[in-house]
Amino acid sequence: MAALRRVSSFTSLLSKSPQPVKDFDCISQEKSKEFVAIVQATCPSVPAELLVYADADSASLALAAVRCLKGHVMTGHISKELWLGRYITRCSSCATRISASAASYTCKDCKYSLCVDCAAPFSTSWAAASGFSVLPSGWTLPSTPSAPFCAPGALLPLTPSDVMTGDILLAGPDWWGIHHIILCRGPMKPASEHMARQLVKNEQRLSGLELFECATIESSRPLKGATCHWYAATTYFGRHPAPNGGFQFELFQIGDVGDGTNIIGINNEPVPVKLLLHPCRPGRGGPPLDIELFKAAVEQSAEASKRWSRRTAISAITARRSRLEAGDYADVSDRARLMEDLKRRWSKGPICSSVAIQIWQRYFELAFGSGPGGEDLAVRHILQWMPVLCDKTAPSALLKALSTCGWAVCQNLRATRLVEA
Repeated sequence: MAALRRVSSFTSLLSKSPQPVKDFDCISQEKSKEFVAIVQATCPSVPAELLVYADADSASLALAAVRCLKGHVMTGHISKELWLGRYITRCSSCATRISASAASYTCKDCKYSLCVDCAAPFSTSWAAASGFSVLPSGWTLPSTPSAPFCAPGALLPLTPSDVMTGDILLAGPDWWGIHHIILCRGPMKPASEHMARQLVKNEQRLSGLELFECATIESSRPLKGATCHWYAATTYFGRHPAPNGGFQFELFQIGDVGDGTNIIGINNEPVPVKLLLHPCRPGRGGPPLDIELFKAAVEQSAEASKRWSRRTAISAITARRSRLEAGDYADVSDRARLMEDLKRRWSKGPICSSVAIQIWQRYFELAFGSGPGGEDLAVRHILQWMPVLCDKTAPSALLKALSTCGWAVCQNLRATRLVEA
């Protein structure tokens, strides 16, 4: 059955300011007709031309991707390691200044940039619950099917509770322009009352912050776990109070407690955190995440872990190319050799970005690698969702690659799920 895809750029018809164009998962003909019927019934003011669908070239799913006004896929951007120059530009949509320490989306062909708020992914939880894998560009759906549709700009924002197992946190950058990557082993949730009291007791400046906690794992030069070379911990995060009440949207890492210890480590200063949200969540187009298998991938990778490697760090920072292209592995034998190569690289000394890459690639091996043709299917998923080399990929290169693979870059987490018109 031929798949259908929304024709590009109708947000510009509904808004005076430039808006990013998003390309979402393809949907079947029946689903597209059903979706159009719901739109017309619940929001008759929508212009008819916005409900026109165009045939896609294939029935395969199209990734959720931020696109510029000419339809080019935009790539995520953070400061490049050891780049001491000042990267400053402005968002082409809202004109907000984008500094060297901020994340953004860029289209080099068009010299078009977007801050992460203007390029933020729309909520698709309602669409997924209703059997739809997509939302049309520029539209969001409320939490209940009976509520009206929301116009572009009326986002259902992400909250800290939306951060889940497998998401990637980028802390920093530091003085050298380097972000530190931390992998979530579990969901983010409000810090327990006991730990919140202990944190404030040890550091009074944390009083008044909204505190969260998340089970994490990482590799760094100064930190080592109690049972393996990687550092597994419960990491604590905070948000500062807002002047007009509530809390600010930016998330900061404030400290951690290593697994198997009762020692609280508190940062000298709160470290700003950006997020890479994986596509294996409802509405993002990826295969559903098997939490137990992901935990197994974490455990197996940690057991085989090695100490942080300076050699790998230099190799990753100086690498010209770490992205794997599916077209370079067209047949089964090529993909089999690739899997052997990936496993060989897993055994090398890691850097911080290696942890997330290894665990996700091992997860796909566990999830899809058994049975006839299983290993080939695992490699296909790796090429689609984590197409990088663990010993050749610095944090900035990882974000750049994954931002075009269905992963969403996020910098601000709203306090509530209220629709903000």
